[in-house]
Amino acid sequence: MAVKPRIKIFITGKPSHQFSRAAIEEFTDKLKNFAEIEFVILKEKSNLDEKTRLKKEAEEVYSRLPENSFIAVLDERGNNLNSLQFSQLIKLKSEENKVICFVIGSDVGFLADAECDIKISLSSLVLSHEVALTVLLEQIYRSIMIIRGHPYHRA
Repeated sequence: MAVKPRIKIFITGKPSHQFSRAAIEEFTDKLKNFAEIEFVILKEKSNLDEKTRLKKEAEEVYSRLPENSFIAVLDERGNNLNSLQFSQLIKLKSEENKVICFVIGSDVGFLADAECDIKISLSSLVLSHEVALTVLLEQIYRSIMIIRGHPYHRA
């Protein structure tokens, strides 16, 4: 892979569980030589009603997107990609010089009709945003290892 992926991950609230913080730190450290990873921590808006909250959270995400973004919203109803398909997406968008922006919704999800380039399901199960972030980082790392021909991925 000639182009180093540029990835922005939007998540509401800082991870609070030790297990997820440790995993996030581990994968972020592993990725530092292979990708530019930026976390955008959004403020929780739990004092608002759900409809208003979803709208405000989406507005905050869209106001912070770079112009050349490829927007991937994580949603249990999204496209089910296997690791090879996910790695091809990372490779293609990196070669197109896109900033790959992953959006992880809050505990009420993300605006259902929000504009995005793709909705991706990490699981048909509903995952907490901390677990989703951990799985996402592992899959980004796995994807880069697949692209580089590294034996980390043994499928």
